[in-house]
Amino acid sequence: MRRWEWLLSLVILVLGIVVVDVFLSRTQRVPTLADQRDRSLVHTYNHYAGYRLVPKRVLRDGEEPLYINSRGFRGPEIAPDKVAGVTRIAFLGGSQVFDYHGGDWPARTGALLRAGGRAVEVINAAVPGNTSFDSLSKLATDLWTLDLDAVVVCHGWNDAKYFTRISAAEPYRGLPEPTPMFMGRDWRLYPRGLERLLVRSAIYRLVRTRLLDVLVTSEAVRRWDWTPSPGSVSMGSAGPRQFEINMKLLARMIDEIGAVGVFCRQATLASGTTEAGVDVADYAQRNLQLTAEQRREALTTVDAIVTRVAIESGMHLLDMNAALSNRLEFFRDGVHFSPEGSAATAALTAELLAAALANR
Repeated sequence: MRRWEWLLSLVILVLGIVVVDVFLSRTQRVPTLADQRDRSLVHTYNHYAGYRLVPKRVLRDGEEPLYINSRGFRGPEIAPDKVAGVTRIAFLGGSQVFDYHGGDWPARTGALLRAGGRAVEVINAAVPGNTSFDSLSKLATDLWTLDLDAVVVCHGWNDAKYFTRISAAEPYRGLPEPTPMFMGRDWRLYPRGLERLLVRSAIYRLVRTRLLDVLVTSEAVRRWDWTPSPGSVSMGSAGPRQFEINMKLLARMIDEIGAVGVFCRQATLASGTTEAGVDVADYAQRNLQLTAEQRREALTTVDAIVTRVAIESGMHLLDMNAALSNRLEFFRDGVHFSPEGSAATAALTAELLAAALANR
């Protein structure tokens, strides 16, 4: 082939790439990094308050934006001083309580209580990934000064991830690192150097995203999978005992600040495929890194601990497990609620809180 034919072919190829790139950009088939940043929750870490969220507005497809207030809580701003006659309720937990996909069942609970005639202010202080350690820190720093009337605590799933990884000999082996992999100015969303120019290209962003998915998955496995394979380590007593101690301390703190305490037996799915197309057993295995038998043992142990601590410490027990578990229509995956599940959880919670707060 002659030189001019090579040059013509090269020009056509370059023009084709440019046309495709412009098409992908104009039609927004490949989101920009700014758009991805607008749609992402951002974690940060405080030595005293644990993992928390960075204040921002989070955009969502087909839904109203989600707001993280200046304290790092989901929802509107919270004034330090409570208005007279208002009942202030804080919710603590992980992503099930944060309820990204379901619709914020803590906020729905507040709406139901207000419809019943009670002036209520809800604080959704849950953070995806939080364990009972984080809630201990949050209640002891961010929340206790807010004159709370009630505290609802829903933990177990995230804590159970570490039941095969915590031992008396190595009590910190299974706990998250002080600095999680994605925090603050996430390197995936804030490129540096020459990449700041290259990411203007939709094709480059598409390739970059695919490569990062591979790298991030590999890094996540390296950081979070302590065992060669799920089930290679048995569940000892240290992990469950640590969870029980944490729950007892939470109960003590709730009692100390004079609030009504509610402990939840979390609702989960054991098997099946949800309407979102999620295989529940596969999701649970990847999320918890436990075999099916270990999951049953861990979650049964969690329920027993929550029940026992609630009874012994005088906390009210919200049994989501009995009311909601194994209802496929209530879940998006093995632990996160669908809109229907979020509404059902709110109704259950509002009923219990209305009775628990009747004399306050």
